Amino acid sequence: MSRAEILEELRRMPEAERRELVETIEMEFGDFDDALTPEWIAELERRGEELRQHPERGIPCEQVRAEMSARYKLAPGEAELIDQRLQDHLANPNDVVPLEEVKAKLDTKYRK
Repeated sequence: MSRAEILEELRRMPEAERRELVETIEMEFGDFDDALTPEWIAELERRGEELRQHPERGIPCEQVRAEMSARYKLAPGEAELIDQRLQDHLANPNDVVPLEEVKAKLDTKYRK
């Protein structure tokens, strides 16, 4: 199958299915450097300490899930991935990313 044929087939796919396939291709063939820099490690430690000192600033995962579902059109696999990550969070509550950071990344990715 040629590049043009692949692109044409992608254009015929439903948006949610196309988005899921593109994400799969990106994850499998993308060039990712997942190593954390010392700066990121320090930032993560700072955020964790801030949350430990001020747990009232945290947002319940159920609220995060509800807000994300309401704000973004999720592809079929995305809702399940969010549920899995929320379960991971419940198992590891000190591993936290601020909601505003999550929203900013989703805004950048989906430009709603």
